[in-house]
Amino acid sequence: MEIFISKLKIVKAILLGTVMTFAALFVAAKVFYILFPPNRSVLDSSFEIQIIPMIVGFAAVIGFFMFGAMTLVFASRLFSSEPQLIINHEGIEDKRLK
Repeated sequence: MEIFISKLKIVKAILLGTVMTFAALFVAAKVFYILFPPNRSVLDSSFEIQIIPMIVGFAAVIGFFMFGAMTLVFASRLFSSEPQLIINHEGIEDKRLK
């Protein structure tokens, strides 16, 4: 028995990954704007390190790369036409986990 991948589920995963990638990018841009406003001077003496926006910004950058990689992996699986799972007398062979 051969089990093939569902193209509809892959397309849904690609769309979700794309939305999450852009959401993480938006959050990272907003945090960057909070940390470095455009009208503040570089030599401003009231510069203070804001730890919460830095943590949120770091998480957003990590999310951007993670969701972007997920989207690329699912996009590469979209064009695969070989069975993903093969069950026969020799056993079970999972092609997804190379």
